[in-house]
Amino acid sequence: MIDTINTLLGCTGSLSLIMGLAYYRQTKRTKEAEAKQKEAEADMVKVSVEKGKIEARQLEIELLTAQLERMEQACEHKDQRLSELNNAIDKHIDRRRELADNLYDTQRELVKTKDEVIRLTDKSDRLEALKCLRADCRDPRGPKPPRKNQNPPEPEA
Repeated sequence: MIDTINTLLGCTGSLSLIMGLAYYRQTKRTKEAEAKQKEAEADMVKVSVEKGKIEARQLEIELLTAQLERMEQACEHKDQRLSELNNAIDKHIDRRRELADNLYDTQRELVKTKDEVIRLTDKSDRLEALKCLRADCRDPRGPKPPRKNQNPPEPEA
């Protein structure tokens, strides 16, 4: 019976050893599978984080693109407005030049008129010096009217 017990114990020991080895291998595989699963979950979290970052970047790109388009439209509008203002300025400059030319011509005419007045005044002064101041002057045009400072001539009877 001792042999049977030893055999049983030996078998049990061998069986325990085999079972222990199988259990060890199974535990090792389970732990490795759990580690791989956790790694896969961590990778999935990383992937989802990266995916979120990519989506955020895409949204940012869309917003910046829309902002760029609005800025380009504003720039085109400002360019058009500047062109209109430049045209208005050119019209004002042309009008100012036209008025300056008219002013120059008017001033030239004024100078000519003043010169003519001076010339005629000088001529009048020279003719005044030649004029007869006597009331009984025999001018074919008739007697001259009295001057302001002179007494009126007495009528001839």
